[in-house]
Amino acid sequence: MNGFLDPRSITPTLVSDPSSLTVLVNKYFEVSSDYVPSLVEVISSKNCSIRPEAAEAWDLMREACSAATGKTLYLSSGYRSYETQKKLFEDALANKGLERAVSKYAYPGRSEHQLGLALDITTTDTKSISGSFLSTEAGMWMTDHAYEFGFILRYPSGKESITGYAFEAWHYRFVGVDVATAMYGTGLCYEEYLGI
Repeated sequence: MNGFLDPRSITPTLVSDPSSLTVLVNKYFEVSSDYVPSLVEVISSKNCSIRPEAAEAWDLMREACSAATGKTLYLSSGYRSYETQKKLFEDALANKGLERAVSKYAYPGRSEHQLGLALDITTTDTKSISGSFLSTEAGMWMTDHAYEFGFILRYPSGKESITGYAFEAWHYRFVGVDVATAMYGTGLCYEEYLGI
């Protein structure tokens, strides 16, 4: 469906309820430039804020991961404003080229980070995102347990042509426990689960 299409060539649909925990935002569905959710600052982060529901789940997940692995999860990025995302996309275009920009950077208004429900996760050991995160002890724990706290790996390997983005081992999305549990073990990405 998506592939690594240039989002500027797509006319997206404005989502009707950006505050829904299960809203889909991608290259085809966007939120308005002035949408700002209710946010709280989270601990074990790089001054990040996320939605309160996601923050509560984040705290519980972080504690459970630490108890099980001895590793402390770290939030590298949470909410991003439309303007911040615009700058990131434009910088990526200028410095990394079109192919890399459209495979790794969401267009402003089409980033889950603007929802306050997307989390770029690593550990306090490194504090930087990495494609090898899933092979770490904390990453393997996340693979097995993130759903229990309402999180899904949003851009899994092998689903790039559907999600429209390259695999991101660190990018988790809060969708709530019911949806995350229903998706766990199915091998479906979020677009497939929603039937889009």
